Amino acid sequence: MDKKALLEQFEQTKTYDLCKSWKIEFDEKTEIYYSINPAYHNDVVALNAAWSMFQEQQAKVEELQNNINLLNEALDIKEQLNQKLRGREDELQKRVDAALGHLDDVNFPPDYEDAWESFYNAEQALKGEG
Repeated sequence: MDKKALLEQFEQTKTYDLCKSWKIEFDEKTEIYYSINPAYHNDVVALNAAWSMFQEQQAKVEELQNNINLLNEALDIKEQLNQKLRGREDELQKRVDAALGHLDDVNFPPDYEDAWESFYNAEQALKGEG
């Protein structure tokens, strides 16, 4: 968040409301509150301390938001990978089912020519070629 927006947000807080005085100004160059009237020195100190803490907390909030965004991206990637893995699992299961179907065709005691053909077809199914 840029400093101007952050300052506007800070000036909406109860802390600012409690400490503000019409004799206190904000210096955009030094980014601190000041008053030319020494009577408001304590208000200026309190307000600058609150402003500093507010900025620190906002930086933490932004860092946490960035972490949340990164975690959301990681979850999206994980979900995409899971979908690919589920698709691959389905494909391999179809191959196994097809191979088992060919093996079910083998009679016992087997006719060796039919058995070899069934084994060959099962092998091709497992390779994804049959």
